[in-house]
Amino acid sequence: MCERWQRSPDAFIEDMGHPPTAQHSIDRINCNGNYEPSNCRWATQEEQNNNTRRSKLINWNGKTQSIRDWAKEYNIGSRALSERLRRGWDMERSLTTPGRMNFEDELEDRKKRGRELWKAKGKIYQARSKKRRGQELSIVEQKAFDEGQLEEMIKTQQHTQKTIEMQKEYEKLAMEIERENVLRAEILNLYEAGVASRRIARHTQVPQKVVNLVIKNYDRLYPLRA
Repeated sequence: MCERWQRSPDAFIEDMGHPPTAQHSIDRINCNGNYEPSNCRWATQEEQNNNTRRSKLINWNGKTQSIRDWAKEYNIGSRALSERLRRGWDMERSLTTPGRMNFEDELEDRKKRGRELWKAKGKIYQARSKKRRGQELSIVEQKAFDEGQLEEMIKTQQHTQKTIEMQKEYEKLAMEIERENVLRAEILNLYEAGVASRRIARHTQVPQKVVNLVIKNYDRLYPLRA
């Protein structure tokens, strides 16, 4: 924050005035800049949500908007729009193809999930927040914090164990493909033709990690092939 505002709250009011409505709060125009008169404005929560480092702006048909605003304009779910663009759909197809949820339904679904998550994890989140700020926790808050840490540790252990088990299954399937020559020739022909492993996996209906193992073994045996 600039020194002028730090020295005097009156200076802040003089420069920025009062918020136009109760729904407006202070927002930085440039998220990487400072809180100073030239870089601040009053904005609604929706405007602030569209002005973050994570917001991806897309220019189409001479108009630039965030994914959320495009989704709202065409009344489709923003998650569906993001996924379609990630998969390589063009903008027109992404916006005009009906989705499972429209914009308002998805927004309500997110709010519902958020309320449920906060009801289940709110105390843990509050305790973590206080811990990060270096504030002292009450006995109840410390218990919630410890429960959250234990839950994360168990979840990490379960994820690690599942990853190990899946890797063993992938290696077993890759060995079967190598031994029985099942799909091996097709996988390697596509690989030699420059097809990405993700597309090979989709074409052969073989997990991508298994395809990668087959290719890795082939590269190990023939490292100097042309």
